[in-house]
Amino acid sequence: MNLSAPPRGTAISGNLLSRYPRWVYWVLFAAMAGPIGIILHELGHFLVAHAFGFPDVVLHFGSVSDGAAGAGAPQWQQGVKAGAGPFVTLVLLGICCGATVRFGAQPWIVAPGFALGIRSALVGLAYLGAHFRGTAGKADIDELNFARALGLSMDAVMAASTALVLVSWIFLALSIAPGNRLKSLMAAAAGTAVGLILYINWLGPWILP
Repeated sequence: MNLSAPPRGTAISGNLLSRYPRWVYWVLFAAMAGPIGIILHELGHFLVAHAFGFPDVVLHFGSVSDGAAGAGAPQWQQGVKAGAGPFVTLVLLGICCGATVRFGAQPWIVAPGFALGIRSALVGLAYLGAHFRGTAGKADIDELNFARALGLSMDAVMAASTALVLVSWIFLALSIAPGNRLKSLMAAAAGTAVGLILYINWLGPWILP
């Protein structure tokens, strides 16, 4: 599958992206998408917590704290709040895949797709490692908290979440022209790493302590 040929409606973006080497834009858009994806993920938790009326809800750069447990909020509400962040991430990935079908494998679409999914992919790998060590049931992970609160299978929830991310990544990778694929993916990976390092160590604590 090759969606890299610019379809109708991409002339403007093509002109804008022709000024510098194309890999520069893969780095740039991935670097921006990583922090934005984290903020939107946490906003999912934050908005659901407010919708349920949880007390003391505070948005941090990498988490959302609240007093739901101490206030006796129902477990299912706490579970929905835990699942809201990963749900937002999956929706954003779906938007990237849909936009790729419509506009082609543009760096402003595909690079963010890889950056947005990195958290879920790493969580899936962490869960797999914890599963082998026999400590998976104790892990404090959004997907597991969601599964526990709603009485769902932790393995099934983690498998579904991770599989959706991996399938999205495969789709996005295959949409890139073979001759550009490796360079584009390496640039997106580099941009994701740079964006997350800057956000976690400096930008995030500064804007959302």
